[in-house]
Amino acid sequence: MTIARWVERAESQIAWSDSTRADWDRRLRPLLARQFEIATRQPRTRNPTAFATTGRILFGDDLWCWIDPDNISPTGTQERGPGRAVFVAIIERLERL
Repeated sequence: MTIARWVERAESQIAWSDSTRADWDRRLRPLLARQFEIATRQPRTRNPTAFATTGRILFGDDLWCWIDPDNISPTGTQERGPGRAVFVAIIERLERL
């Protein structure tokens, strides 16, 4: 992947964080949940309860609710996403894992 493509992808992800909850749920939540799964080496399918508990411990309830793959909103098109600040806070925490 070239640097230009990487930058373009990062800019798109930041734009989605400022969009609707549906965009967040569809585009960012799966990516963040997968990165969490990789960083902790704890497959969600093996023990979903432990996966969620670890997420809450590492991120706190305020951030975990935006990573949790089971927290998709059925009315997301009418809701705002959490925004850039939440996205950056999650990325920073993932970097520390």
